[in-house]
Amino acid sequence: MKAIAQERGWRHDNHARLFGIADRLVAETGESDIRELFRAASETHKNFYEGKMAIEDIEVSLEKIRTLLDILASLSTNTN
Repeated sequence: MKAIAQERGWRHDNHARLFGIADRLVAETGESDIRELFRAASETHKNFYEGKMAIEDIEVSLEKIRTLLDILASLSTNTN
């Protein structure tokens, strides 16, 4: 999310802005799943510190994160 925001000149300096970026990307692409996929990524990140998710939930979230990464990669102008 931050890399895409950086490419577009969007501020991404706090977590709340990242959710706003997800909304902007939904508007830009019509990919309504971006919001839910980012929410899964955010919850999994939070779990890194809190450790409350069941392994099955983490596995589901990882699939969602892979999907999000594929979408974001397709939106990137960086070809490296």
